[in-house]
Amino acid sequence: MKEDNVNDIIEYLVNNPNLEEPAIVNAIRAIGDTNDKLAIPYLMDMLVNIDNSGYILQTVAISLGKLKVDAAVPYIMNYVRKDEFKEIRGGFLYALIKLNCKKYFIDFIDLFCNGSFNVRELSYLLIEKYYLEEDKDELLKAYKKLESKKNELNKSKISDNLAFVSKVQKMITTSIDSKLV
Repeated sequence: MKEDNVNDIIEYLVNNPNLEEPAIVNAIRAIGDTNDKLAIPYLMDMLVNIDNSGYILQTVAISLGKLKVDAAVPYIMNYVRKDEFKEIRGGFLYALIKLNCKKYFIDFIDLFCNGSFNVRELSYLLIEKYYLEEDKDELLKAYKKLESKKNELNKSKISDNLAFVSKVQKMITTSIDSKLV
């Protein structure tokens, strides 16, 4: 298998249907590393039709993110929302960093409020990417969710998360204020 030719890698995958998951993941990573747009239909097909392996899906999503395939966003968000992929949600969010996923801003707020450390960090990057573009109504929804999370954290005395939530809430407040002028 030549690492630099996407057609060779795809052919390797197609001709070896009994590969173990690590070999498939490595081949998909190699496809993403080629930055060859010819891989997009193959990767999109995998993203839509594979349902048994979160790690393979996550690697496909990251490869599509590297290739900047915005058409993958709804499918990736579908996996982000699935509880069965909760433990690897961060990889799916990482895939979204280079993609246009503004319409999922409130989802990122929810993930920021309720996700693991890794999910919060990646959600923060996505919030930071889009908060200035959001309209006042979406920002107010985000503010209310963050306020609710702050109240929950205050009651539980978890101060390390409180500072992070407060920081995001301040960003949102600043953006709301700029839209009121």
